[in-house]
Amino acid sequence: MNGRILIVEDNEPEWQLYRYALPPLNVDCDFCSSGEEALVKVHQNAYDLIFFDLGLPQRQTSRDEKPMDDVAWGEYIFKEIKRIHAGPICIVTFHRDSYPGCNALVRLRPHADACLAKVVTPDEIRMTAKRLLKLDSPDVI
Repeated sequence: MNGRILIVEDNEPEWQLYRYALPPLNVDCDFCSSGEEALVKVHQNAYDLIFFDLGLPQRQTSRDEKPMDDVAWGEYIFKEIKRIHAGPICIVTFHRDSYPGCNALVRLRPHADACLAKVVTPDEIRMTAKRLLKLDSPDVI
């Protein structure tokens, strides 16, 4: 194996992009669809790379609790993961000027090792993983 990757993406159909893009790199992949689940996985496992969707919805824990908006929640989770995880993190999100997460992306980009704009292609995922995992061998596609 060339590494272990965590994909934090709430849109499960997008998981197929990663399932298509990453097998040629011979890596293990774990998937999760929430920030809470991502924090648990990062505490329990060592990952060589994390792909992180910035716009994660927050799971409300009680009726009295006011949830953060998706971008604020994603920013909070990113910072928590960065505090625990020493390896590279790639933010995968929309980052058009009209997107509410644009300001969060500007704040987080200096702390990320890469940033991919949705709609992302399998080749972009593969090449980013290859670069961040330092898989420079000609045998790795």
